[in-house]
Amino acid sequence: MAHLHDLPLDLLDLIIVLLAISTDGARDLTRFAATCKQIKIMAERLHIQSIVNLHQLTFTDDYTKHHHPHDLLCECAAAGNREAMSILAMAILSGDSWFKHMLEDRNKRSRELKMSVYGLMHSHTLVRSFIRYGYCTDILKMRRHLLNYVASCAGYRAACAFGILTAVNKMCSEMVHKINAYRLSVREYDSFGNNLSLEILNKDLGDDRKKVLVIFDKVFPSKPI
Repeated sequence: MAHLHDLPLDLLDLIIVLLAISTDGARDLTRFAATCKQIKIMAERLHIQSIVNLHQLTFTDDYTKHHHPHDLLCECAAAGNREAMSILAMAILSGDSWFKHMLEDRNKRSRELKMSVYGLMHSHTLVRSFIRYGYCTDILKMRRHLLNYVASCAGYRAACAFGILTAVNKMCSEMVHKINAYRLSVREYDSFGNNLSLEILNKDLGDDRKKVLVIFDKVFPSKPI
């Protein structure tokens, strides 16, 4: 009987890509990678981890199941996967200290080994990526946590002086308005297919989101993601 690894590498690579970007990409890829060592190695390549669909994971508030430095979520985030970075940001904003310590330990080891800065992750850059690329629904869910994070890390007086607390509130108000307008239009026109999907709307870079990012870079100077 032929084995999976007997398939041409190009075809096998295509299968892995299609599984990674499927609706439940993280689970599908993990199951497929468990079939043999060669496929596991192929599935763990950076360009594959950077495209894994992790959207299903955004619906959980229990991050403890990912408390392992080599968990797929952590590896995908290190590979630049934006959904993975957003999920890690939500975990950090929620007060999950394990991820914060994991990032510190991982970065420390990388510096000691004089590794490339690629793959280094910091709380502020993860939160910035979440503000930039996160779904509106997720940002609204994390609104209070985001305000607390900024105020505690920058200091309440500094946060007020920069105006970032006001900017975050305005950004969230704009998101609520857009989501409500979208849902109203869908009820009226969904049979004609004339509206953007909510997923696209959620990642829309509105003016208020841009303003938050500009202020965020002043409060927490770092290399933008």
